[in-house]
Amino acid sequence: MTSIDPAELEVCLRVLAQVEDLPAEHDDAVRVRRATAKIFKAAKKFRKSERKAAITANDRAVTALTATGSPDRIDDETQGLPLVSNATGATAGTLLRARSCYTCRKRFVEVDAFYHNLCPSCAAFNHGKRDARTDLTGRGVVSILAADRLVLQPRLYSTFLLWLLSELFEQLPEVGDLDKPKLAFVFDEAHLLFDNASPALMQRIEQVVRLIRSKGVGVYFCSQFPDDVPGEILGQLGNRIQHALRAFTPRDQKAVKTAAETFVANPKLDVAKAISQLRVGEALVSTLQDNGVPMPVERALMAPPRCRMGTITAEERAATLARSPVGAKYDRPVNRESAYEILTRRRTETAAPDRAAPDRTPAAKPEGDMLHDWLWGTGRRQGMVESMAKQAARTVGSQLGRQILRGVLGGITGGRGR
Repeated sequence: MTSIDPAELEVCLRVLAQVEDLPAEHDDAVRVRRATAKIFKAAKKFRKSERKAAITANDRAVTALTATGSPDRIDDETQGLPLVSNATGATAGTLLRARSCYTCRKRFVEVDAFYHNLCPSCAAFNHGKRDARTDLTGRGVVSILAADRLVLQPRLYSTFLLWLLSELFEQLPEVGDLDKPKLAFVFDEAHLLFDNASPALMQRIEQVVRLIRSKGVGVYFCSQFPDDVPGEILGQLGNRIQHALRAFTPRDQKAVKTAAETFVANPKLDVAKAISQLRVGEALVSTLQDNGVPMPVERALMAPPRCRMGTITAEERAATLARSPVGAKYDRPVNRESAYEILTRRRTETAAPDRAAPDRTPAAKPEGDMLHDWLWGTGRRQGMVESMAKQAARTVGSQLGRQILRGVLGGITGGRGR
């Protein structure tokens, strides 16, 4: 049906005009309202969908103008296609539906021309970091993670490092085989990464280490013994430097044999014997040659480091942080109100009037005690707070696992962060 007969339409409009003069409880008025209710709901739904479509179209157009949210985004800068914005100014536009910032979770509507998921303050902060290539003296930057307390929790330490590598693999553009890496990671005490690691986790680490080189990132592992690094990971490493190993125990003897077998053989050098005879400042070295083939192992002298061998003092650390362009951002602690604190405050506010009110039903259990049992539980059942805490722990664990798996699998399969 495409249209209504004009005569019938006139009759319909005349009847509706008459209904307005009837009492609201009249049977005829009730029947007409019921008959027209579906039409009214359909019209209301249509107008709502129109408004929603207009908001979605506006926000999608604003996001498309940004560099990180463009549907035509290409990260392959090796082909001369840098990540740029299509917006004409510093901002891409204004959202009609507020969005949560990816970093600070604040709601915002003003969208930066480059970062579509960051609020203006976080976008300005990230612009400063993205544009920074050197420190204030013009030299390159070496960042050292002070993990003296983090290493006391090996599982958290290994999870954090894997997440960091996964995020870098997903975010950094492909650059191919560079002569020198743009970014180098040196993991000290590397055995903490692999102790008690599951086979699935080992496979993810192997994939990231193998593929992240195409992003211009070099990964170096430092450990006491060669067998601290699993063979699957060790096989992906092209450069090897081995200092002296003293074979005093059965494990030391096995480590010497393992280290000797990992090098490309040199007919002029007994590797197993040389490892135990290396002096201070000497090492066995094997690196990749220009054609990508590992060179035979050689005994070499190592140049001593020209820096202080030790940690900086607390005063030096404070001075360095004060000069850092990102110090003002990360030195401010953020302690958001937790669910536990909210529930405790509500419990206190609810229990206060109950204590002031007279006990009219001595035989019944006081309402404050009932609320206490409901929130905190009894000896026979757990309370709501305990249930929420357990659920939150499971949720955080699953979300962290999904974030790591998303970063690894998304980067490996070619997924791009939006």
